[in-house]
Amino acid sequence: MAVLPCCHDLGQGDLGDLEGWLDGPLAMDAARVAKLRAQGYQVFTQRIPGDITPKNRLLMAEPEAACR
Repeated sequence: MAVLPCCHDLGQGDLGDLEGWLDGPLAMDAARVAKLRAQGYQVFTQRIPGDITPKNRLLMAEPEAACR
């Protein structure tokens, strides 16, 4: 799975109780990573060039079993 989060509805999204520690969009993406890992995914993160999009955090994940 690959997700390039572009919009973050901070009023409706799960910030993983990280608000105040991290800015809202980063907190939401960190919570997404934590949920994926808790569901058995290995998660890889990457940044894409800012000239493509300023929202440049890429989340990729695959089931743990596929990683072996």
